[in-house]
Amino acid sequence: MDSTRARPIDSLPDEILTQIFALACPMHISTWSALGLIPQPSTNNPVILTHVCSYWRRVAIAFSGLWA
Repeated sequence: MDSTRARPIDSLPDEILTQIFALACPMHISTWSALGLIPQPSTNNPVILTHVCSYWRRVAIAFSGLWA
């Protein structure tokens, strides 16, 4: 794949990307614990989002809803 080509997801505004992140990681680990549930494997872990690319990392870290 040509890495110089623009990808549509890179043109999404931060606000839209954070909504996608919120849907991808609906419950923080503390929420699982508060409900007495065992969290699923790390597929819903917000840390994964920070490893996709620098743009996603910046947006994910700035989005407090993933870490609250």
